[in-house]
Amino acid sequence: ACTGADPDLEAITLGRDGAFGAMERGALFVDHTTASAVLARRLHAEASARGLHFLDAPVSGGQSGAEQGTLTIMLGGQNADYRRAVPL
Repeated sequence: ACTGADPDLEAITLGRDGAFGAMERGALFVDHTTASAVLARRLHAEASARGLHFLDAPVSGGQSGAEQGTLTIMLGGQNADYRRAVPL
């Protein structure tokens, strides 16, 4: 996912029709939103409680970085989840 702000991310993950409610146990959710650390930690805890995996992977560089192919992705999460995401 890559949304605009914390409320958007919270809605698509934990909202009434959110992804966390539809995902199968063991699934991995990767978030590219530049969300707050508070929400990222909450989503990790919520995902874990549901048997899901979560990576916080915000993207830096903005539109110019996208146009120039110089975006940077930072990653927070468990090493095993990172290894699962590498091929993607």
